[in-house]
Order: sequence, then C-alpha cells, then structure tokens
Amino acid sequence: ALLWPVTGKARIRWNLPEVLPNRPWQNQITASFFNGSPLYELRLERKFGHLREGVRQPQLDDFVQASLLDTLKNCRPDLTLVHFTDVDSCRHLHGVKSPQAEEALRRHDRRLGEIFSALETLGLKDRANVVILGDHYQMDVDRAVCLNWYFARAGWLSGRGGRVLAWKVLARECDGSCYVYVRDRSLMGPVRELLERLLCRGLASRIYTGREAAALGADGSCAFMVEGGAGVYYQNRFDVPEIRAGAQDGAGTRNGSAARNLLQKATHGFYPGRPGYTTIFGGRGPAFRPGARVETMGLVDEGPTLAAALGMGCWLARSDYTQMRMAAFWNPALDPFGYGWWYAHLRAGEVTYTSPDLLLAEVSQGLGRWVFWAAAAGIILLAALLLRRIFRLRSRTGKLTALAALCPLLFQAVIYWLYNLGWWPSGALSLPFLSYGVTFLLVDAALAGVLLSVFRMDALVRDAVAASARPVSLPEALNIPLGRGSLHIEYRKKA
Repeated sequence: ALLWPVTGKARIRWNLPEVLPNRPWQNQITASFFNGSPLYELRLERKFGHLREGVRQPQLDDFVQASLLDTLKNCRPDLTLVHFTDVDSCRHLHGVKSPQAEEALRRHDRRLGEIFSALETLGLKDRANVVILGDHYQMDVDRAVCLNWYFARAGWLSGRGGRVLAWKVLARECDGSCYVYVRDRSLMGPVRELLERLLCRGLASRIYTGREAAALGADGSCAFMVEGGAGVYYQNRFDVPEIRAGAQDGAGTRNGSAARNLLQKATHGFYPGRPGYTTIFGGRGPAFRPGARVETMGLVDEGPTLAAALGMGCWLARSDYTQMRMAAFWNPALDPFGYGWWYAHLRAGEVTYTSPDLLLAEVSQGLGRWVFWAAAAGIILLAALLLRRIFRLRSRTGKLTALAALCPLLFQAVIYWLYNLGWWPSGALSLPFLSYGVTFLLVDAALAGVLLSVFRMDALVRDAVAASARPVSLPEALNIPLGRGSLHIEYRKKA
C-alpha cells in the first residue's frame, strides 16, 4: 500500500501509509516510520527520496510512481493499493476544469501507461486486474464561510490566537459540509434560527438534524449538519465571517495546516447525491468484461465487485485464487511470474526484500543454509525439553493445560520455518518472541505464562477425580521454590 488512506499500523507487508503528524512531538518521518513498514519505507526513501519535495505535486506522485514500479518488480505483491493525489491537489488549488488540473490528468494517463508497460514486462499484463477509482469528485468554490464567527458574535464561543478556549456551540468543518455541536441544549432553537438565516442568504443549501446526519452515515452526536450553498464551503476560523476570492495572502502551493486557512478554488465533502458530483470506477483484466459499461453505481457496490475480482467467494478454499496459489505451491513453473516466482526464489534461498516475515531466510542468505537446520535443531531441542518437563507433571489436568499452551507456540515456529524455506502455501505466522506483531507477542507471552504457572504450581494441584477416588496421603511438609526464596508448607493433622 502506497499512501493509501486508513492503513496506519495495518498488517500490510509493504506499507507506506498516508499518515500526517498531528502531535507537537511528531514530524512526517516519525509518523510514517511508526505507522508503516520501516525497512520498506527506508528502502524507498534511499532509492527515490530525491524525487520528492515535501508534499508538493507532481513531485510527490512521481515518488509514489517510482516506488510502485520498484515494488511490482522486486516484491511481486498479490494486492497493491496506490493513492495518487496530483489531480486532487491541482483542483483544490486551481479549480476543477483548470489547465493545471487537465495537465495533472495527462500526467495520470502517462503513469497508467507506465504501470501497464511494467505489468507486460513482468508477464502479468493479461493476468493482473487493474482498477481505477475515486472516492469523491470536487466542485468549484469562491468563498469559505466561518460559522464559528457567528457563534462567537452571539457569545456562544470564545478564543484567542486562533484557538478556541470555551464554547457552548462549536462548528467543525468537513470542507463542503460542517458539523455543529451544541453543549447547552437550551440553545438548540436559537442555533437553528441562525442557521436558517444563513440558509436564506445562500451560505447553506440544507440543514440536517443530528438524527438525519446519522442516517446518512455521519456523526450522530452533532446537533446539526450544514451543507454548503453554491460556491460555498466551510472553515473553522472565528476571526472573520467568510473569506472570498482574492482576500487571502498569497495562496501559492503550500500544504499542511497553514494552507487550511487559505481559500480553495475547488473542494469536496458535499452530499454525494448532489447533481454533477460523481466520480469514476473502471477495471481492466481477466475479472472484467471488455467493453462493458454500468451507468450508475454506489460506494456499496465497490466492495463486492473488488471481492469478486480478487476471487474471494464465500468459501475461500473453493475460490480460483486459492486453487491458483496451491497449484503454484506444488509446481512453481505453472506461475513463473506470480506465486510460482515467489516460491521458487525462497526455495533457492534468494530474498529480494527485507521483512520480519523472512528473518530466517535473510540470515540464511548471508550465512548459508545451515542456519535453517540449526533453527530446526533448536526448535526440536526446546520441544523435547518442554515435553519431558510436561510428562513429569503429577497432575493430569496440568499436563493437558501445558500441552494446550505449548502446541500453538510450536505450531507458530514450525510454520515460520517452513514459510522461510518456501514450503508453506499461505502467509507466515510470527516467530514466537522474535518476529513482529503486537497481537502475536501478547498471545505468546500469555501462553508462556500458562506454561510457567503450571510448572510452578504442579506440587499444589491434584486432579479432582483422582482425589475423590482414593485417599491421598499428604506429606508432613512441602517446599516450593519461588524466585530466590521458597514457600514452606506444613500439614498438621486434626486432633
């Protein structure tokens, strides 16, 4: 995933997420590093960082394009998500039909041609599905309305230096629409009257209640939601009532929080059913019928369409995707440019990228194949020692509990070992305590804790069935090691 929204800290093998620094102690480098795949990000920065100039366009999309082509060549991902923002940025700055936006569309066309050329070079042109889609369109605007100014004028909000200090009514912009939150419920009527006056002046096209907003999928905790009128969008400022074209200081091409206060020439965030406010969806590849056209579709149609293109049916084991992967696993020559290429390289001891999933394979590539056999010997030795300790437990319940905790740990280690050798058909599991994954680490720590608890408390545990079947003679005293000391228990018979 390259700059794909909402992928921060996602379990994506090669991930450069679209995450912005929103804390005083953060910058863009640390935000990306801690939310994506650090080694992958460092490799892309080292190879293509010279193409980028912050978040300016078209340099940013040139960096993303170079990173994409390199990833397709060297990583061979089965699913790739790429977010280009060149057209979006140019429309914000210059307008929907501006010459700059048209030129950005031509740049997108050239990038798409490069992607198809790369797929053809890799032998995937007729096997890969390529989908182009947008999540919104844009509409031209010529002024930004600041609802907080009206609330501050009414005495419902106060602030200083651009920061809100106290409020009873607060507006939070979503570009083409705006949330209105009311703390003092006695102000619901006056707030509604104020918004109605703005509606009559053309500064809003519609007012939704919180319940109506929730029905549309918006934040139901708001008191009202306002949609901008013709040429109108919203900002959070409270020092001016509105900003008109030509009123701001040097729009330039700045990005970030400072640019949020500058007037945009086009934006989004309007009601999706607004006339002339539609986006695109198109696909090319074996999953799509050539020349087919659907005149209308909704966002809810995209998920099932993409799932079908990925071969993800209700029963994954019966899907064409799984059958293709299993066939490539048993005979890599059947898929020399896809999964077969992946399995063949791993079995030959060749690693083309750095990943925690392939830690063992990377070490083996540098030191030799003996690393695998040393790891296997270590796994077997550890398993033998733990099993010996388990079978010496007195309690049958303790034995079963310890075995239940040990088996997942051994299963993880064996799958990781086979995956690094190229002899496991699906994805890797974390190597216990050494590979990445917070969830895996917590589960492994819990399982290890269960094992240690069973071993430590074995002397105190008796099986209930055995205890009820025959009397058990208790020792006169019992010593249990606990850390640096010991627990001494004496049994005294009743008189």
